[in-house]
Amino acid sequence: MNPGSLKKTMLEKLQNKDYSGIKGGEVSFHIPIQESLLNVILVTSISSSEGLKDFKSIHFSDLNDEEFVVRVDHRKINKTIRCQLHNISYNKDAEPLLIIEFVEGIRFYEKIALLSATTFQKGMKWFKSKFQDEEEENNKSKSAVDISSSLLTINLAQLLRQQDLDYLNTLITWKEVSARENTLIIDFNINT
Repeated sequence: MNPGSLKKTMLEKLQNKDYSGIKGGEVSFHIPIQESLLNVILVTSISSSEGLKDFKSIHFSDLNDEEFVVRVDHRKINKTIRCQLHNISYNKDAEPLLIIEFVEGIRFYEKIALLSATTFQKGMKWFKSKFQDEEEENNKSKSAVDISSSLLTINLAQLLRQQDLDYLNTLITWKEVSARENTLIIDFNINT
């Protein structure tokens, strides 16, 4: 069996939830993404993603001790913000959430404006969802990112759903997302 067909067979087994022959498997992932690569990924994402078209740039620096600095140049905001990563938590649906706190760099009145803008967006999304028939389409279009006045919450399960990788949600055990030595580190296991 060549590597290409083995990869295809394994992917089909995971997508179809057919774990015969691989039941009990566990693969651990420790993915360090250095600051320079993270910034290249962001530049590429901004230039190719319709959802990020309002950003001129996003630049990460000082990734250490679970904190980092992000320079945001957006149509509505041009700021340097210090952020802190929190342990992965879970919502009421047992979906993993990556929480990033805005430690400094956003003034009180900007937090109020940010909160009111996101509240309006959520209201409009809810209103539009009432006119959609299919629950699956509604789930897929639901945002993976939620911004409040002091937190950025990323729903990791929804992020996978939006990338058509929903079949991984039942297999992944999220361990940690951390920042050390100018590197963003993602740790998780895949269990069958």
